Amino acid sequence: MLTPENAKKLIKSLKEKFSSNIDSDYVKSMKNIIDDENRILGVRVPVIKSITNDFMKEHGKELDTNDLLILADECFKTEGREEQLFAVFALSKRVKKMDRDTWKLIDNWVDYISNWETCDQLATQFAGKILLANIDLITDLKKWAKQTNVWRRRFAAAATVALNHAGHSNPTATFEVLRPLVSDDNKMVRKAVAWAIRVASRADEQSAHQFLMEQKNIAVPYVLKHGSEKLSDPHKKDLGL
Repeated sequence: MLTPENAKKLIKSLKEKFSSNIDSDYVKSMKNIIDDENRILGVRVPVIKSITNDFMKEHGKELDTNDLLILADECFKTEGREEQLFAVFALSKRVKKMDRDTWKLIDNWVDYISNWETCDQLATQFAGKILLANIDLITDLKKWAKQTNVWRRRFAAAATVALNHAGHSNPTATFEVLRPLVSDDNKMVRKAVAWAIRVASRADEQSAHQFLMEQKNIAVPYVLKHGSEKLSDPHKKDLGL
């Protein structure tokens, strides 16, 4: 069984690989969207995925699901963008073996998030898939949607994307989570809410239209405008757009 101490040693070797793949131009662009620049090295996502794939080829057989979760836990605790994205990409390869107990770890990891990129990747590539198999977990998302932590609110919205993607359709659960967020005054949250509504509208346009009609006098203009982008023209007209 992997220990936290051994996990930290693996992370140290990973960080050396990240450090040798820093893109200075990418660093500049990313620092414009990440609040804490000390949390980013500046490695592009395709490179992080490649490093993850190489790591799993080398260590995947010796690391069982619990080991991978221990490693991911230590990655999130570093608060580093690259380490956290590595954890998400590694976990996504084993998501079918994860159960609802993993949700407790996800709950802790959200508190270590400091940017939309890590937030959305964890929400859609990993947490959302667990949510699909355990839809009652939206109870937690509904609570997170009302918390002061902006990334927890954005996470709540982003996690619902998986509920209406790749042939799935869960508008009722989705809009239960999004309802308290349509008037959110934070742009990071607004963008995720509009995104989640657009995805839901592709799966069930009528339900999305009805939800926006119910919320049109409450929702901030950004959510109304961008959340309705995939609706038909008559439905947009109903919304006054």
